[in-house]
Amino acid sequence: PWIFRACLCGIILLIVQSIFGGLTVIYQLPDPISTTHLSLALLFLALATLLASSTTVITDGHLTPSGFRVRAWAIVLAGLVFVQSVLGGLVRHMDAGMACPDVPLCLGQIVPPLVNAPIAVHFFHRVLAIIVAAAVLWFAHRVYWGETWVPIRRWAKIVAALVVLQVTLGFASVVTLLAVMPVSLHSLLAASLLASLVHMATIFPRASARTPQVLASSTT
Repeated sequence: PWIFRACLCGIILLIVQSIFGGLTVIYQLPDPISTTHLSLALLFLALATLLASSTTVITDGHLTPSGFRVRAWAIVLAGLVFVQSVLGGLVRHMDAGMACPDVPLCLGQIVPPLVNAPIAVHFFHRVLAIIVAAAVLWFAHRVYWGETWVPIRRWAKIVAALVVLQVTLGFASVVTLLAVMPVSLHSLLAASLLASLVHMATIFPRASARTPQVLASSTT
């Protein structure tokens, strides 16, 4: 039943997303509508990942839970990545990508004068990026070294690699004056990181419920 409800939510999200896509064109890309359009796309991606992960056969080795709340932390971090991605979309739609044209400082300072909205949005996007990156790396470290189940450890390595690449591309986007390639890859990796964390949150509790039995080869 919950999968049916999730599919129904997906259809509703898709309809609303289409409406906001039309409004974005009609009203010539106003910031709130464009950002909402992005937010709905990310929510749809998260829901699609949830459904795909829930119907995946998870098998591979022994699972002995360590007590670390993998699912809870993955959900929290997915939420943070979502907020950070929406803030990044706002940076793009406000043309604030070069509001801080230098890295790692912003206008030559650790904390720049927040004299206008573009500078403030860009700066807080950087601050949240540091928080999210540190949190995801800490989470990946705890999962990789604290869990014994092979698939979840594999995904810990993946999210760690994604967040390092994401930060690198964020720097590259500024250094290259918002060149198309790094900016596009920056957006793609944000979506990939969100989907990966949702996947981890979805597969782990299903695996824990099957402890301590042996699980065979994984499609994850």
